[in-house]
Amino acid sequence: MFSKIIADDVIDAIPMDVPAKPITIKEILIVDDNLAYLTSTTMYLEGHGFKIKGVRTLAEAKQLLESQIHYDVIFVDYDLKNCLTGDKLVKEFNKKYLFLANSVSDVDNKRLIQAGARGALGKDLETICRLLKIPIKTVHHNN
Repeated sequence: MFSKIIADDVIDAIPMDVPAKPITIKEILIVDDNLAYLTSTTMYLEGHGFKIKGVRTLAEAKQLLESQIHYDVIFVDYDLKNCLTGDKLVKEFNKKYLFLANSVSDVDNKRLIQAGARGALGKDLETICRLLKIPIKTVHHNN
């Protein structure tokens, strides 16, 4: 079983149940009803060579996971459309998939972790980049 972790420790959770065989993350499912976040994160990660599938509803995510499509990791938000919450998805599929909570709210991230998510990203791009080993470039503005 994975240990439950928060933000900075997410990177250390990637070695999975199999000792000495770390997981390689290439295929990611993002479950988030915020279209702007979903689009920008998908474009950014695809630009770094990751295969991303983004869905906005619990029903879409559940359909993909029931069809047993492979994902190395699933980033899931807590609040989804139609008053549904991501913890239902985590509870149902956390034995088969690695979930990471991806909500802005610490309270919602804790709810997802209690449901079985292995850690929290907090929609923080820097944490996601460190997890996926993407170099973080600082943008400098000239005044």
